[in-house]
Amino acid sequence: MIKAVIFDLDGTLLDTVPSIAHFCNTALRFYGLPENEQEKYKYFAGNGANVLIHRALNASNSDTDENFQKVYNKYMEMYDSNSSYKTAHFENMPETLKKLKEMGIVLAVTSNKPYSTVKEVLPCFFEKDLFDFVIGGGMGYSLKPEPDMVEEVLKLAELSQSEAIYVGDTGTDMQTGKNAGLYTVGVSWGFREKQELIENGADIVIDKPNQLLSLV
Repeated sequence: MIKAVIFDLDGTLLDTVPSIAHFCNTALRFYGLPENEQEKYKYFAGNGANVLIHRALNASNSDTDENFQKVYNKYMEMYDSNSSYKTAHFENMPETLKKLKEMGIVLAVTSNKPYSTVKEVLPCFFEKDLFDFVIGGGMGYSLKPEPDMVEEVLKLAELSQSEAIYVGDTGTDMQTGKNAGLYTVGVSWGFREKQELIENGADIVIDKPNQLLSLV
């Protein structure tokens, strides 16, 4: 019996590509470096801010230590000051989460984003206290695809692997779910293509948030 649903954040609960692209391109432009098309950020994002900036710089062969450090610092400064800018929840996501909660399902978020940012942005789009557990970067856990964050949720909720499912939108997320020993749900509305999700271990790929209701 499924008692918990553990979610990725970016590309799963929230459409953050416009926000990430805006702040990263602004940081690049500030230092006179080439910007990238918004669509490319679907592939730059997903493994934490460090990897994001390296990928954004590498696209123009500008990934030097000096460029990385200054662009990273500028990006984090701007993003942390207004993390909900140009961000939106996916259609029917709040309604689906509310129904899951009413069904008695434990809801959790695990993200490679800094915990401070995750905690700040969630209340902007979802009801307060909707999520039972929220874990992000900088809390001492290894970043995804390592299973540490997911395993901590299971420990805190006192649940077994068979009592939870993991939901995400990238190959990294599918690897995370599998590494944690969970049934892993890919979502087609996020950053990556369905094929990537399948190739990285998705047990099922869904096209609409409300399909989660039938899975639990």
